[in-house]
Amino acid sequence: KGGYVSMAKRYQEYCKENSFYRTLADKGKELPAVNQMIGAPIIWIQDHGDPNQIVKIAEQMKNDGIDKAIIEVGHAHYSRTPGLEKEALQMESVIQRVRDMSYVVSKYDQYRECAEKDENGHFWEQVNTDAFPDACLRQESGELRQGWPPLFLMNLECGLELAKKHIPADLKRYAYNARFIDCIGTCVIWEGEDWDP
Repeated sequence: KGGYVSMAKRYQEYCKENSFYRTLADKGKELPAVNQMIGAPIIWIQDHGDPNQIVKIAEQMKNDGIDKAIIEVGHAHYSRTPGLEKEALQMESVIQRVRDMSYVVSKYDQYRECAEKDENGHFWEQVNTDAFPDACLRQESGELRQGWPPLFLMNLECGLELAKKHIPADLKRYAYNARFIDCIGTCVIWEGEDWDP
């Protein structure tokens, strides 16, 4: 009863009862990026082949008086596309330079869907290929459950395992101080079914 506010308050009580309640202030003491994100706009920057464009845009934002922002960097294809090794290397310094401007630098990520490996597939469609087909959700018929074509939905517990593997490896190379993990909270009930024994 009472809608989302009541549910949020009840969940807060549950967290307190089970000793894992933390305020934003508590989180901000542990991780300064939390304080940088409160009230900050999220800016998505696609650099179209020149990572240094990201720095130029961030500098312009700073000059225009935008002191707080989360910069979502669209460059996942560099590490997966042959011939773009130079750009991938540039991204290492680009991310650090943007962070030095006191911006939070984030990467888009998702662990709801996976794809069959395809060397010719578009980079946005080549996500979590190491999970295919073992982590895919299956319908009662045994068929894989389709996600956003050509992707397939995957078991979220498997997604957590992938995140534990992918994120630390990514952070060894790139100095992100935030990550936007999409889709998990948007799944409807039928997408959570898993008929695979």
